[in-house]
Amino acid sequence: MKIRTLRLLAASALLVILQSAAMAQITGSIAGTVVDANGASVPNATVTITSAAGMRFTVQANENGAYRVPALGAGLYSVAVTQSGFKRTLVEQVKVDVGTPTTVNVTLEAGDVSESVTVTGAGGEVLQTQTATIGTTITGRQITETPVASRDALDLVALLPGTASVGAPRRSSINGLPKGALTITIDGVDVQDNLLRSSDGYFTYVRPRLDAIEEVTVSSANPGAEAGGDGAVQIKFVTKRGNNDYRGSLFYQHRDEGLNANYWYLNRDGAEMTMERPFARRSV
Repeated sequence: MKIRTLRLLAASALLVILQSAAMAQITGSIAGTVVDANGASVPNATVTITSAAGMRFTVQANENGAYRVPALGAGLYSVAVTQSGFKRTLVEQVKVDVGTPTTVNVTLEAGDVSESVTVTGAGGEVLQTQTATIGTTITGRQITETPVASRDALDLVALLPGTASVGAPRRSSINGLPKGALTITIDGVDVQDNLLRSSDGYFTYVRPRLDAIEEVTVSSANPGAEAGGDGAVQIKFVTKRGNNDYRGSLFYQHRDEGLNANYWYLNRDGAEMTMERPFARRSV
């Protein structure tokens, strides 16, 4: 009976660890320190973080003025800080990326709490001090308006720093590492097919489409314990979150063969076979 209980407890602990790791891969966080004009910490300040969709999270800074709000979805947030004897400070347009902690340090000005100070366009510190992870993230219009030949979101990886493409996007290498070094997740779930991982690291069970993706992050160094240990390069996709509004998308892609150059081999052989020139007709 004791052995069965221990097994049950071990399985429950493992499930909690796996859930925490998955959440860390699909969420970010906001943390920082609240200080006064002289740089002294302001303890027990109230910090309210509000998303663009209206979700609100309220925490209290500790005795050292430090605060942290974990498990935030990717997007833009505002950070409001209040404390007795100080003006209310509002930091707007704070950007949160998946798997990357955002630092927002707030300096309060002495005054009445009914007065307010607004800081616009503060997207966190440029120098990331909370993690050693090296990576790049693209979101929003960068995803939907980037000209790619297909609707496959994996093609976006070839456009990120550190990626070298020779031929098709799926032949790309990141930082010169082999294909077996890649790990691809969607909302924290590993979607790679290990059957062909050593020869084609981009071979996945699920092919993410551009219209369904909210954010793409490629971590190329020190990805952290939450990213798993089966790949030096972490490619993380986060799908769009739903709301109460009914929305959709429509696209039409037209690539006319009459505007494309002939194949080199056809030119070499003196052949003009326009029907075999590359073209594309895609819509949804």
